[in-house]
Amino acid sequence: MVVIEAVDERSPAARLGLQKGDRLVSLNRQEINDVLDYEFYANDSGLRIEYLRGDERRAVSLWHRADEPLGLRFSTYLMDEKRRCRNSCIFCFIDQNPRGLRESLYFKDDDERLSFLHGNYITLTNLAPAQIERIVKMRISPINVSVHTTDPELRVRMMRNKDAGRVLGYLDTLAAGGIALNVQLVLCHTVNDGGALARSLDDLLRLDTLASVACVPAGLTAHRANLTPLTPFDRESACAVLDLLDEKAPAFYEKFGARTIYAADEFFLTAGRPLPDASYYEGYPQLENGVGMLRCHADEFAAALAETAAAAPGTPFTCVTGEAAYGHICALVEAAKEKIPGLVGDVAKIRNDFYGPSITVAGLLVGRDIIAQLRARGHHGRLILPSCMLRAEGDLFLDDTTLPQLSEALGAAVTVAGPTGGELLRAMLADE
Repeated sequence: MVVIEAVDERSPAARLGLQKGDRLVSLNRQEINDVLDYEFYANDSGLRIEYLRGDERRAVSLWHRADEPLGLRFSTYLMDEKRRCRNSCIFCFIDQNPRGLRESLYFKDDDERLSFLHGNYITLTNLAPAQIERIVKMRISPINVSVHTTDPELRVRMMRNKDAGRVLGYLDTLAAGGIALNVQLVLCHTVNDGGALARSLDDLLRLDTLASVACVPAGLTAHRANLTPLTPFDRESACAVLDLLDEKAPAFYEKFGARTIYAADEFFLTAGRPLPDASYYEGYPQLENGVGMLRCHADEFAAALAETAAAAPGTPFTCVTGEAAYGHICALVEAAKEKIPGLVGDVAKIRNDFYGPSITVAGLLVGRDIIAQLRARGHHGRLILPSCMLRAEGDLFLDDTTLPQLSEALGAAVTVAGPTGGELLRAMLADE
């Protein structure tokens, strides 16, 4: 049962007389507890809607197009609270946040609804068998799962949750139910790489609905006091991960007709190996996990640049990025200069003093580090920042520095470039 916060004007629900404050009980006698229940059962063209107005139980019937929204609004998107993570993983990035950040940055979600609706990864440890059955019944697919290892005992140790090994059986249930599975393996050097990774890949190969597997190195910040000691990957160990994936890939090709198992860009950068061509990534199913992000971005930039003819150079700029993408962004700036006469720009590599030097991705840079290092280095008067540095609303860095504060502190205009290569090129050509 959920409280109705608003009813859209001229919607089916409004025509039936439902009002703000009514409590939705069921659709076609199926109890409604959250957004998945609501979206699944509201999809029928014939509906019996039960609700409470005060203490009075009421029921109305409706015939409508299945694709026509009922017009009910609820207090939260999920119609429920987000489910919190019950694990204490040895590599958890949130546990490595420094103190004093905004509260939302310390929240750990582990919610199967967000997995389906927004692509979040879940560990399965807070799901009961009935919830797994609901996923299969409602055909909630794909589901994104943080597996990390298929060794039950090792998974318990890594996630510090006694149920972490037992729930691996849910993978078989989901696969048997036809649910597509995208898997994430966060790798910790000497913990779940090597032989443990080989076992995980062999076990995952047996899942008939496996869609993709991303191998991602654990991010290790400077704020790990009292946490499990972990060692970052170096060139040799990163090469070992890449070699193992290449060794296992033929079996996945044979079963699925696709490579299926991918390494994050960070492994190629750490190993000192060139990024693969786009064909390696097979449509980029794990792009949000940093798998193929640089290749996709480079190809988008090249395509946009090829379509650019006789463009004005725009105002001089300095692209701001982290160590990981520095060489990549430098190459794009040089390519743009070759194509566009008069284009003036450079790239500033910012060291992450906030999280520590081992964190090299641009998305985890903070305003105070950018300000301090650009004051010392200098810039061209217009800064181009990737949108990944800012929260979804586009206004705050992780340390709560705002864009106006950054602009004022450095005496520079700021252009925020969207995530695609074409958007970066447009930012370079902007006249601000």
